[in-house]
Amino acid sequence: MIPSLNDDMALVRRLARWMRDELGADTPLHFLRFVPMYRMRSLPPTPEASLVRAREEARDAGLHHVYIGNLFGHEAESTFCPRDGTLL
Repeated sequence: MIPSLNDDMALVRRLARWMRDELGADTPLHFLRFVPMYRMRSLPPTPEASLVRAREEARDAGLHHVYIGNLFGHEAESTFCPRDGTLL
C-alpha cells in the first residue's frame, strides 16, 4: 500500500469483496508496507494503522487469510486458523 496512491479503504473493500466472490474466501491477500526508495523517496512509508485497517476491512468482507508484510514482527505476518484463531 502506497500512501496517497492506493491506500483508499473503499478500494480495499471492493477488492476484498471481489476476491471473496470470484476467487473464494480462502484466497490469501497480502498488504505490504511501502518503504520509500529510489524514485519514490518523496512519499512516506505506509503507516502501520493503514495496513491494520486494510486487513480489518478485508477480513470483515469475508476473507480468511489476510496478511501484512514488510512490518517486522507484526502478528499479521503469521497464519492463523480461521475457525479458532490458532497460530499455525
